[in-house]
Amino acid sequence: MQIRNWTKAGSLIAKADGDGLTFTLSAKGTASWILRYRTVHPISLRLCRR
Repeated sequence: MQIRNWTKAGSLIAKADGDGLTFTLSAKGTASWILRYRTVHPISLRLCRR
């Protein structure tokens, strides 16, 4: 429900769950989920883009 409100508002946002999963919304309205985790080198993986 919160994600729908954030996308309707249309402002820049990055909300993390604390375990490496982040929802981002750009100024142009592009929404995406990013998963970050650590190995020897930090890795960032974009899961979904809409």
